[in-house]
Amino acid sequence: QVAVLASAMGDAMATVINQSGVIRANSAVERNGMIVLSGGGNGAVHVSGTLDASGAAAGQSGGTVQVLGDKVALDSGASINVSGAAGGGTALVGGDYQGSNTAVQNASRTYVAAGAAIRADATDSGNGGKVVVWADGDTRHSGAISARGGANGGDGGFVEVSGKQQLDLRGSVDVAAPAGAGGRVLLDPQDILINTTTQPSPPNNADGTPDVAFADPPAAGTYTIQVADVTGYSELYLQATNNITLASALAMTAGNKVRFEAGNAIALNAALTASGGVNLSAASITSTAAGTITTTGAGNTNAGNVTLNATGSINMAGAITASGGAATAGNPGRSGGAVSITGAGVTVAAVTASGSAGSGAAQTGGAGGSIAITSTNGISATGTLTASGGAGGTGPSVGGNAGSITLANSGAGNIAVGALTASTGNALTTGAGGTAGSISVTNSAAGASLGTGNITTTGGANGDGGSVTLNSAGALSAG
Repeated sequence: QVAVLASAMGDAMATVINQSGVIRANSAVERNGMIVLSGGGNGAVHVSGTLDASGAAAGQSGGTVQVLGDKVALDSGASINVSGAAGGGTALVGGDYQGSNTAVQNASRTYVAAGAAIRADATDSGNGGKVVVWADGDTRHSGAISARGGANGGDGGFVEVSGKQQLDLRGSVDVAAPAGAGGRVLLDPQDILINTTTQPSPPNNADGTPDVAFADPPAAGTYTIQVADVTGYSELYLQATNNITLASALAMTAGNKVRFEAGNAIALNAALTASGGVNLSAASITSTAAGTITTTGAGNTNAGNVTLNATGSINMAGAITASGGAATAGNPGRSGGAVSITGAGVTVAAVTASGSAGSGAAQTGGAGGSIAITSTNGISATGTLTASGGAGGTGPSVGGNAGSITLANSGAGNIAVGALTASTGNALTTGAGGTAGSISVTNSAAGASLGTGNITTTGGANGDGGSVTLNSAGALSAG
């Protein structure tokens, strides 16, 4: 273990640690190495050399490196290495996860320069490690971070790059896993804009002072993410204290997920595709007609789930589709996903969570998914809600089970929706029909109305019809 510690000399005078050259605390067989550079409560820490707590031998994991202080900078040429043959270690620069670990000092400003690198990779067989770059104020990252899974097995690791007030992220993050699942990336600024624009090189504040990295904070306002940089993440996990806006279409690699959390609003102005699933949480969630959500499964895979949670209103003009992936020859159909929408006033366009058709002799159709909408201030649907099973393949084959649709409103507001369909998939020749589905619509708001378009739970070929339940404290109409 190597520790370089310094404390502020009184409230007005800060210490400075300037590290160049090489510090090593490589892993032993039974104990991982640790390096700590701490500038104290008012100190600044600059790293331009190498901090090496790696574990290169077979069976060894990477160790731990902590670079802490009031202001922390990894200058060009800096290298932090906590990689290990059996798994990556932990690198904390400016703080720990979301700045919440009281045992680890949080920096007020953190800077990772272009040409600086942090590596927490598994180099043989194991999971990638953990890297956190944090500041209570502003964080600027223009370097390279990796927490890759091992070439011979293991998943990608976890990387967080966050500025509690402002984030300027122009560097790279790599959590790939050649032989496993990709890792997770958390970005946590005030506002996030996702589009296809190429982000400019970071500014060069050539004022000639040692604290050039801290001369000017990032411009207040929005942090922009380039779509091409994030599609390969197994889970794109974005948090913003204010707003998240998707301005250009984002299509994740097959099986990957998206999770957005915003303190104020999430706006989808372009298509969002993530077959692993989509989870959005905010005070309000909106989409334009172009802002579709698609979690349809890749070939021969089930659909991902869609979860939308808002403390206020949800207004989705774009369609939501969570259907089973297409079956290739000789394979059964795949199941639709679960779509769950909860808000204080919900408006949606078409929502589809259906199973896909079987392909080939005796191949069963995929099961329909579920659609559940819960609101405390009315529900409106401008398109059809569908959760039906897929058809069977050729010859005697079984139709897919029907899904379910559940709409529930309380507090205030009306329910006004279009057609609702939850049917079994068609069986072929003498194949059995799938299990029947159900549709339930309830409005318990006093004096409020319930109105629907046509309701269909009719069974497909050889299938039975499902149940329909309508309850309203006020006027009720259907069809």
